[in-house]
Amino acid sequence: MTSVPRDTLLEEALRWCVTRSIETSSLVPASGSLEDFAATLADFIADDPDLQAFQYELKLESNRRPELRRHVDMLYDAYRDAVREALACFEVPQEMTEIVFATLDGLVFHQVTSDGPARTEEGVDALRRLLAAYRAQSF
Repeated sequence: MTSVPRDTLLEEALRWCVTRSIETSSLVPASGSLEDFAATLADFIADDPDLQAFQYELKLESNRRPELRRHVDMLYDAYRDAVREALACFEVPQEMTEIVFATLDGLVFHQVTSDGPARTEEGVDALRRLLAAYRAQSF
């Protein structure tokens, strides 16, 4: 039996987490409407908070162990790409990507560590209103 290097295991675990998170978070809703953007985020987090906690724990650990940084950067780049694609579907300017990503990341973190789904839903609703207002001002 051959052993799999630890970095390979971490990379595969993160890849699985990212794929699962992006596929099930519904950033782009079936309706195609900005009003439904990230509509299932709070439920998604509530269904598997350990999945999100694992990713945050790795992010913190990568500050102590630089060899993990590459894996964590890959994780966050995939999330940024997913947000960028979602915003493109809603014709929201690309300069908003990092702000939206940081907001969603913060909402996920707070729900995993202390808040319930209601506050996450309120935050997503507020984010949608801000995006709609920003979009209206841009045109």
